[in-house]
Amino acid sequence: MKDRVYLLVAVALSVLGLALSEIEKPDVPVSPAPLLFFLADTQRELTRMPMQVTRMPDQEEIEVGNRLARKYAAAFPSIRGNPEATAIAEYVETVGKTVAANAHRKLPYQFHYVPDVNFINAFALPGGHVFIGEGLMALMTTEDALAAILGHEIEHIDHYHCAERVQIEVAMRRIPMSGAVALPVAVFVAGYTKDQELEADREGARLAAEAGYSPLEVTAVFEEIDKLYKRAHDPARNPGEEMSRVALETLEGYFRSHPLPQERIAAIRHEVGSLPAHPPRPLAFQEVFEREQALRALAEGRYGAASTLATQVLTAKPEDVPALKTLSEARFALKDYAGALENYTKLVPLDPLAANDVRTFAVNLASAALQRQDLRSAAEIAQHAMEFEPVSLEAYLLRIRALLLANDVDAAWETTQQLLKLAPGGQGELPEFARSRAEQLMRTHDYAMAERLAEYPLRILPNDPSYLLGYARAAFANGDFARAADAFLRLFEAPPETAPPPVRARQQIRWETALESASDSFAAAGDAKRGIAALEEALAKDKKRDPLRSAMLAEEIAGLKLFAGDEKDARQYADSIMSGKWEDRPVIGLDRIGWWYYRTGRAGEAVQLLSRVVGVTPDQDDVILELGWAQLDAGAFQPALASFRRTRNVFNEWRARADDPVMGVALGEWLSADREEALREFRVAVSQHPEWLNASWPLALYPLNTVRLVQMVNNERARREAAQKAIQSRR
Repeated sequence: MKDRVYLLVAVALSVLGLALSEIEKPDVPVSPAPLLFFLADTQRELTRMPMQVTRMPDQEEIEVGNRLARKYAAAFPSIRGNPEATAIAEYVETVGKTVAANAHRKLPYQFHYVPDVNFINAFALPGGHVFIGEGLMALMTTEDALAAILGHEIEHIDHYHCAERVQIEVAMRRIPMSGAVALPVAVFVAGYTKDQELEADREGARLAAEAGYSPLEVTAVFEEIDKLYKRAHDPARNPGEEMSRVALETLEGYFRSHPLPQERIAAIRHEVGSLPAHPPRPLAFQEVFEREQALRALAEGRYGAASTLATQVLTAKPEDVPALKTLSEARFALKDYAGALENYTKLVPLDPLAANDVRTFAVNLASAALQRQDLRSAAEIAQHAMEFEPVSLEAYLLRIRALLLANDVDAAWETTQQLLKLAPGGQGELPEFARSRAEQLMRTHDYAMAERLAEYPLRILPNDPSYLLGYARAAFANGDFARAADAFLRLFEAPPETAPPPVRARQQIRWETALESASDSFAAAGDAKRGIAALEEALAKDKKRDPLRSAMLAEEIAGLKLFAGDEKDARQYADSIMSGKWEDRPVIGLDRIGWWYYRTGRAGEAVQLLSRVVGVTPDQDDVILELGWAQLDAGAFQPALASFRRTRNVFNEWRARADDPVMGVALGEWLSADREEALREFRVAVSQHPEWLNASWPLALYPLNTVRLVQMVNNERARREAAQKAIQSRR
């Protein structure tokens, strides 16, 4: 009667606990630990209950154990078809039967090897079945330790711990003994009370000693388990370690019912003092477990440990493929590139697929360094990854991307040349990558480096219009006007259809703009005569004789001649504009003669010509902006301000032309004596186009009066900023 009362109390408490858990659900991380905690705590508390169970007969215990063993063995990885795992299983069976020969109960003991490196445990079933995982054996170095662990599990059977566990579980679950096969494996994996565990340690040590083993060797296993237990509480350092954390977390539940390693070590050392001492025997198949430890260390990023363990494996088995692969990868990660290549060379004839994995590992290391913006390391790692044969093209691409991001264009081009020799046309997205990088530098106004980056794609695809435009823009902004002129002229001559449609949509430039930018750049470079010759050659090659293209070429030639001191052709254009006789010329483009008069410092004539064009084409913002600059240089700063303000929201982005309306507003405000507003606008202009602060840049593009005005405003800006800094430093 009393037993039934205790049972009802236990069931009622369980139901109450489940109800409370639904009301107040704790916020806990998902892991295997909670299940093991629950099982271990429940089992520990149940063994304290004064429940008297009638010991089941041996035959019934054996039958229950056999059914459970068949079920669990089917759930674990099979050794079938794995000669190495089969040999280890036979070895475990031999050692286990040697130890079991001295057990008190003469049962049909059977020993099972679980080939799973993440199973860091051993457990026993009623009737004589003992399971041990590869993960636990990987922590051993002696056969004596294996004997002591197996002896420990044998004692759980020998002292009826397993049988009582089954009886308690079926009683708690209110199922017949025939239903015991439904019990989960966690019931046995979770362990027993600490007293029972210590008892199994003591008796297992005795069994091992009686079989001729040194039971003290098992303490080394517990020390390794202790290290794993502590490592399970450290934060994961990489994805590989995160993956192995599941196996380590199972130790949490294990130690809830098992004594902590240090406690077990002390108890065993106390116990073995009275047992006979035997010289330890090396663990057979140790290289197999060292290999698994090496793989785990590699996955966790413990490359030094992986290298040491893999080397130990290769001492016994020089051609072990997994060990060679692990050693090559670990040495590479340790930057022992010569050692990595040496082992990789040994691996290639043995297993080409494993050798390919080494190359992939190296590339992934370089990619990881690139992702964290460690550009120097990424380039170095990729360079050494390139040394493997067959060559990994991805390693070349990674190194080039890292060098381009680091602005080391020369080294990037050198590596690109090597790549193109190995794989013509294998540049992939590198040109687009460099173009994008150049645009980033343009946005940060690092024009010198932007020009160098923008030139890189043209070395691979010299006639691509989109890359020509990027380079021309960067060279112009950098003040490299001669190179910009050549690039713009090539854009003018290149037919638009040569660019792919997506590129045309993103990087298209009108041929009119390309032509004007080319002639502006020739003039800015002080190379008007070369510009005249280049445009005359282009005009001669214009076989289609497109009237508009031919007319604009002739006008730009006239402008460059004016800039070079020959006014004859420009004067004819000017006379046509002033007289209104445009019948023989297209109206579009005639503003350029007025602009050229402005560029040569003849602002009054430029105002007259541009005003006439505006009168005919009043909606041409380009012409209105040009008129504003001519008005400013002619001293008509109020009309100039009106022109600049009208166009500042139209031309507030970088263009291949020098006419910046924001700077025009700043200079106009300065001339109208609104110095504060002028300085504010000036700061906006130079923040958008810092090339204004480079005296040689405006000098090449604007008349001398405008350049002097820019210098005047800039000097005042610098004076005020210096004064402000002086005030702040005295505070």
